[in-house]
Amino acid sequence: MDPKGFDWVYRRFIRNHVEGYDVVLAKAYENRYVLDKIPDFYDRLKASYDAKFFEQEVLGEYLNVQSGVVYHAFKRARNAKTGAS
Repeated sequence: MDPKGFDWVYRRFIRNHVEGYDVVLAKAYENRYVLDKIPDFYDRLKASYDAKFFEQEVLGEYLNVQSGVVYHAFKRARNAKTGAS
């Protein structure tokens, strides 16, 4: 499942819960099938994703991706130069 923030899954099963339907919120690190095959699977993903993307896509957190700064990973000191290059 790809949460993409507060999507239809969130609206249907969490915010506007419908009687007779349930949602199971399980942590990625509880997935023994994956970890038995590739023990460092989630550590590899964490190393290759930025923190917010990892929380959203791997941990399945419902984040408000429409708020805050446009580029959350942008750091002026690291990503911008001053003067002519």
